[in-house]
Amino acid sequence: MNQSSCGSQNLLVKSEITTVTRPIKMCLRFWIQIASGMRFLLADLVTWGDSISSIGEMFVVDEQSISKKLLLQIIASAGKFLHKLSREICGRRILDLTATFREEEEENQSLRFLWDQEICKIPASLMAAPPLYSIVSIFIFSFLFLPVTYSVPFIVLHGIGNQCSTQELSNFTKLLSDLSGSKGYCIEVGNGIWDSWVKPIQEQAEIVCDKVKKIEELSEGYNIVALSQGNLIGRGVVEFCEGGPPVKNFVSLAGPHAGTASVPLCGTGAFCIIADHLLKLGVYSDYVQAHLAPSGYLKLPVDIPNYLKGCKFLPNLNNELPDVRNATYKERFSSLQNLVLIMFKNDTVLIPRETSWFGYYPDGAFSAVLSPQETPLYVEDWIGLKTLDDAGKVKFISVSGDHLAISDSDLKEYAVPYLEEASTKRMAVQLPSY
Repeated sequence: MNQSSCGSQNLLVKSEITTVTRPIKMCLRFWIQIASGMRFLLADLVTWGDSISSIGEMFVVDEQSISKKLLLQIIASAGKFLHKLSREICGRRILDLTATFREEEEENQSLRFLWDQEICKIPASLMAAPPLYSIVSIFIFSFLFLPVTYSVPFIVLHGIGNQCSTQELSNFTKLLSDLSGSKGYCIEVGNGIWDSWVKPIQEQAEIVCDKVKKIEELSEGYNIVALSQGNLIGRGVVEFCEGGPPVKNFVSLAGPHAGTASVPLCGTGAFCIIADHLLKLGVYSDYVQAHLAPSGYLKLPVDIPNYLKGCKFLPNLNNELPDVRNATYKERFSSLQNLVLIMFKNDTVLIPRETSWFGYYPDGAFSAVLSPQETPLYVEDWIGLKTLDDAGKVKFISVSGDHLAISDSDLKEYAVPYLEEASTKRMAVQLPSY
């Protein structure tokens, strides 16, 4: 009779190269993916009183081979399985037979287990004297940290006048996931469209900060893909988010990083009527700053004093305030592994379009646009942009098309490589020692 829901499995004993089939007593499917494509599976426990000879009969392995080759290993996550496993093993178990397996074709339901011979071997002196239960009464657990590779997830932050539930954003997120093989999450702020216009950027960044801290899959770090205004929200998360998971790569599409000299083109809809009315009250007034999101990054080069005094978001984000420059913001921003800045050659929304690269007008005039490397923000390294660039971590990319009109081929060439890179973490497992 089958002794668990796992059923009978094909077992390949490495030392004997002998295939046998038997029911698995206990099948706790704890999966850990590692670089080689192998995975660990806690497959079987030998109970108190089992002797060397009975184990040999069970697995069709001669007793001498067991004495030399059989391995001990306890695989437990640092999370929810650890306490339960330790308690169960210390209470009534003596030996774990842990195997690794290579995933077969999807249609093949059988699993092939290879006994691992690299972790921990049973001392010969202990194996020489069955039964096992008379040898060990106390387990002392020590930690081993194994390198584990995993795919880094990403989040998408949309621009003004959009929302995650649209077909466009859903398709965009899915396309990036399909091309990169990484899990993607479109993070929404409030109801999307309305809040993208009227909620201050600082508040939007705080909402995203709270959300990413609650998504367990992002806890080891994640990448950001930001569209237009979403770039400033994303950078706000990078620089301001206390206790959040680390951001690894930041892929920016048409971001107004250095500001914009005009409110994004809107048209004749209700949002635009409200925006026009608010602007007439004074873009740097407290009321407008609290009720019109783009006012938080509207930078008029001929009105820099009022911009620095009244604009509530961008001067802080870019560390432009000379008396209150924050070293933490710079440290966090310069910790990015890669910053990919994509500018659209025919962008008619961002004024100037070079703001996508941190380029902007000089203070006091709408004259020739300064390149990123000519701006005080870069030269004096207010936020660590120069630090990143000197380390080769900034990619200045120009693509054809109007605002956000990126082709699939350009997306695949310039954005996807920074989403498909795997990372390595060290996972705690416990091994018994005697």
